[in-house]
Amino acid sequence: MIRNFNPIVLSPLVLAIAAVSASAATRNDLHEQNVTLLNSQYKLVSQAVGAPAKPADRHAEFIGLDSESRLSVLDSSRDTDGTRHYRYQQSFRGVPIWGESVVVTENKDGSVRNLF
Repeated sequence: MIRNFNPIVLSPLVLAIAAVSASAATRNDLHEQNVTLLNSQYKLVSQAVGAPAKPADRHAEFIGLDSESRLSVLDSSRDTDGTRHYRYQQSFRGVPIWGESVVVTENKDGSVRNLF
């Protein structure tokens, strides 16, 4: 028995797949995040399971990137007071996300001061 598939029936499925794929491109304004709340939540979690040693991995966890996203250091610097600044390129499934970057400023104790 041969069945004919109607392309009109498949189009909702194609739209659903496209909608799920598009969710990976959602832009979050990190500057509007409550850094104090995020620091306290991250501290509780990292005490229980440990925090990654690499700043890029730590910051990816901090901002809630999924397992298919990565941060690659573009630039980093340290002020005389111990404040550290990091600028990252984000990638998703190995593909760089162009036109946007992630900027994290850490206090001397390693807590996040600012997100952009």
